[in-house]
Amino acid sequence: VWMNAGWLIGFTITNGATLETMGGLPDVRGGGVYCELTATPVISNCFIAGNSAGNAGNMGSGGGVFCGTVIGCLIVGNSAPMGLATGAGGGTSGYQLGTTVYYFPVINSIITGNIGYSGAGTYRNHLTNCLVTGNNGFTGGGYGLGDVNNCTIVDNKGNQFGTSGGAGGIYGFLTSWNSIVYFNTGSYPNFVHVAGYGVFSNCCAGTTIPASMDGGGNTTADPKFLDRAAGNYRLKFSSPCVNTGTNQAWMATARDLDGTRRVLDGRVDMGAYEWIPLRGTVVTLR
Repeated sequence: VWMNAGWLIGFTITNGATLETMGGLPDVRGGGVYCELTATPVISNCFIAGNSAGNAGNMGSGGGVFCGTVIGCLIVGNSAPMGLATGAGGGTSGYQLGTTVYYFPVINSIITGNIGYSGAGTYRNHLTNCLVTGNNGFTGGGYGLGDVNNCTIVDNKGNQFGTSGGAGGIYGFLTSWNSIVYFNTGSYPNFVHVAGYGVFSNCCAGTTIPASMDGGGNTTADPKFLDRAAGNYRLKFSSPCVNTGTNQAWMATARDLDGTRRVLDGRVDMGAYEWIPLRGTVVTLR
């Protein structure tokens, strides 16, 4: 699908592929959806699966989606080439042209089972309320470069296709707020610092955060998911991530990944899901 404007809502986009040789920018980017760099298309409530960009010898990126705003999508099993460092964003990808970086938002989406060299799940995107899990890459299994807000980035793998490499969870980022980065594996299991990038604030990380990256309010305690083995990354009541985030203006009307109000108990939770208090029934006996 080629987009330069408008909305794409409620479609299944599967088994798409780019060319395998590069004659121009679009040829090896955006196996499922290709969006023009300076356009403002939106991909919403779509299932994007099994698409691929380029091959091991070319600079493919954005196996599922190249550029464009992504909202409420399931992005699964897409790929960018593993042969070069430019094989970025197996699931979704922004782009850098010269000194200009095109970051595009990915909101309330699940990104899982994608492969790529850098940021196998997503690369050069700004993420909000997203679950990034089960992606396999080399220098960044889950995510690479951009902002991360209230996301859960777990059980991704770095250096999956080599003997050394980068982070299992995040390879470079600008800022990370209220997010959980845990249980990832790689040479640097959860994150690796790239010069000029990276401040964690009110996050739960499975690796000790160095002082140069610590914006305060962070914890390394187990996030206590409801059922990690079954892929249920919602929080238990006893989780250290409940009511320990930092409220931000965008949360006033926002919903979490389940569609629940983003702030339920006065203070936002870490991760993509708000903990929902159990509601019982009050019975009065006379």
